[in-house]
Amino acid sequence: MCNRKLIGARYFNKGVFTQDHSISFIYNSPRDETRHGTYTRSIDARNYVRVVSYFGYVKGTARGSAPCARLVIYKVTWSRGGSLAYEVIAGMDQALADGVDIISMSMSFRGALPYEDPISIASFAALEKGVLVSSSTGNKGSDLMTVAGNLWSLTVRVSIIEQAL
Repeated sequence: MCNRKLIGARYFNKGVFTQDHSISFIYNSPRDETRHGTYTRSIDARNYVRVVSYFGYVKGTARGSAPCARLVIYKVTWSRGGSLAYEVIAGMDQALADGVDIISMSMSFRGALPYEDPISIASFAALEKGVLVSSSTGNKGSDLMTVAGNLWSLTVRVSIIEQAL
């Protein structure tokens, strides 16, 4: 069903092909191979869905964090070959050129100090232009050593609320 939420899609893969010429992608397009981006964007921009429940519990209305949002997808990661910083930055640069309001990246970055990390620097450049960057702190483990972050972005992490029913 078309709901006019997706208004554009682009992909960036020149760096991955440069690293390994033998790579042939199943979807050499913005299409989501692993469905991770599709899932996370549905959390962001899901419309209102009334009368929902979790196996009959916690009944109510479900909605995304921004149900009126329109999406432009910039695919910068690949199931084989991963993601390279310059492809992520190319996607961020294109998003800024396209005039987006928010860049939401469902990925985390570890390693370099914030002033040496190219993703942090690109996030700062976006912030200077008034664009909020949101990124994940990681998906692995629950102790503090598994958390990664980007200094110049709003970082988010999955959580579980234990609730007595």
